[in-house]
Amino acid sequence: MKKILAAGSFDDLRAGHYRFFEEASKLGKVNAVLFSDAIIRSLTGNPPKFPLVERLYLLESIKYVQNVYALNDEKITAGMRELIQEIEPEIYVTEEKDKITAQEYLPDNKQIELRVIPDERLEVSDEFIEADVSGNSGVKKVVVTGCYDWFHSGHVAFFRRSLAIRRFICNPGKR
Repeated sequence: MKKILAAGSFDDLRAGHYRFFEEASKLGKVNAVLFSDAIIRSLTGNPPKFPLVERLYLLESIKYVQNVYALNDEKITAGMRELIQEIEPEIYVTEEKDKITAQEYLPDNKQIELRVIPDERLEVSDEFIEADVSGNSGVKKVVVTGCYDWFHSGHVAFFRRSLAIRRFICNPGKR
């Protein structure tokens, strides 16, 4: 399986971000580089909406992401090149809007394919959602409700607890 690398702030994750990782995972094992709060501040002039520890928790909870590396070096290009040497990816994936920036991170002496995931593959439509939930897998479903308009680590922890409760209720003999 090929090693895939994606990098970014991954702040205020939206459905398109999850679709990005899903599409990237079709190419191989996804390794994500997460920019530190300081890097985000230096790139945008603003602090991130969510601190590094919360963004890290969210990324690690995405089933399409195998490994997450936090980049704390404020010299982003040097830090990225160092991580690229460590991870040795075969493909660097990015969104269309980040293609030019991504090219700066890739070392000249390495053969790493740059793959841009088109914006239209990151969209989430009603058909996509219906196809994703309509299958009958034989697994009991649990309904949880809430307002997830600003998805954060507390939601992930809630879903994990809900899943643990479902496993306990559906399989009380298996703990």
